[in-house]
Amino acid sequence: MADLEKIVKIIFAGDDSGLGQTISSVGGAMDKLAGQVGSATKPLADLTDSVIKIDAVLAGLAAGALYVATTQAGGSVIHSRKFQR
Repeated sequence: MADLEKIVKIIFAGDDSGLGQTISSVGGAMDKLAGQVGSATKPLADLTDSVIKIDAVLAGLAAGALYVATTQAGGSVIHSRKFQR
């Protein structure tokens, strides 16, 4: 029953009895935790950026190799058809 009275005082009378300090303390701890998580995961984020750049370069090389292979194969197919006639 005492808990109900405390809740009623907090809601209707605005009596926080240190609740504001507790909430501020918890908020500060959450901010500190968020900063630590961010600093711990930054190297992974940087690694991911590097992998994406390497992937783009490899995709470009593959497209270039495909173009060269198609061009060379297309030329040889045309020449072989002329000889078959």
